[in-house]
Amino acid sequence: MTDSRPRPWIRTPLFLLVGTLLLAACGETTTPPTETTDVTVMTRNLYLGADIFRVTQATAPEEIPAIVAEIFQIMEMNDFPARAGALAAEIEAHEPHLIGLQEVELYRIQDPSDMSTPATDVYLDFLEVLMDSLQVRGLQYQVASQVVNADVQMPAARSPTEFFDVRMTDRDVILARADVATRNPGAQGFQAIVPFELVTGDTIWFERGYTWVDATVDGADFTFVNTHLEVSAGGELHAIQSFQILELIQQFGQRAQVVLVGDLNTGPGDEPYELLTGTFTDAWTALDTTDPGLTCCFPELLNLTGDLYSRIDLILYSGTVAPLSAEVVGTDPAGRTPGGLWPSDHAGVVANLRIQH
Repeated sequence: MTDSRPRPWIRTPLFLLVGTLLLAACGETTTPPTETTDVTVMTRNLYLGADIFRVTQATAPEEIPAIVAEIFQIMEMNDFPARAGALAAEIEAHEPHLIGLQEVELYRIQDPSDMSTPATDVYLDFLEVLMDSLQVRGLQYQVASQVVNADVQMPAARSPTEFFDVRMTDRDVILARADVATRNPGAQGFQAIVPFELVTGDTIWFERGYTWVDATVDGADFTFVNTHLEVSAGGELHAIQSFQILELIQQFGQRAQVVLVGDLNTGPGDEPYELLTGTFTDAWTALDTTDPGLTCCFPELLNLTGDLYSRIDLILYSGTVAPLSAEVVGTDPAGRTPGGLWPSDHAGVVANLRIQH
């Protein structure tokens, strides 16, 4: 039998019905607001202290110990402990979240000379000295990642008959501010490197590399990479630089958000630079400034004054990153040491980047 009784109406208040429809519409068409974090990064070549490639210009084997002694003396004259104070002052002025350092040298000696065994007596550790200088200023930074590059040892002449060994170990280092969370540190030497031939018939393989870490700053996640490419040698080594850049692109080109800093030894107008900026964006160029942003290089002796002539210290990025500002540091005479030394033969670069979560 069919129920013929009238069915009751379900009455919904109008304001509830309208509210439900509005919520549904908003859910379909509105995306949540994007969160961002402003991150400050820095790149700084510390300068190993002298032109070490002078040794390749020796024309006879007996010249090498005298040349090495001269290089060692110039390194001492350029007084890294004093320069570390000036570098720490730069860091204090900007308090970057992450810093990419190049030419973070470790000098060890062996006296008298014994070229058959590696020198182990620490003479000067740039990293230890800089970390002490930061601590003196109350700055809390930690080593997040580092790579060991070239490790070279040669005899230096104290007199025509007395020699000691000098061992130089080159490193690139990432420093992270204490409030920056880091994970997955990595380090790698480049596959493409340059051999340097000595008059003795020996070959020095001057390794270079890169180091990286995943970082989180106030909810923004990104990979921070620091590197030091081979010198250009007037364009002669552009092919080596390009191979090194291709390795960086292979390693980091597909990551979601990357900040890449370093002494790239290439700049606008160079073929390697164009290859690099095909994947990564140069923060300085993106800001469309008329300032050339020159970073290289002061004379070998840092108490001398000279003009910077190229821009090879770079901060680059990929992903949802936008540059807000960039500044060259280390060129103000007021920032020199009490003895009149520039902090480095390079200027540094500091950039403020806005990174999406």
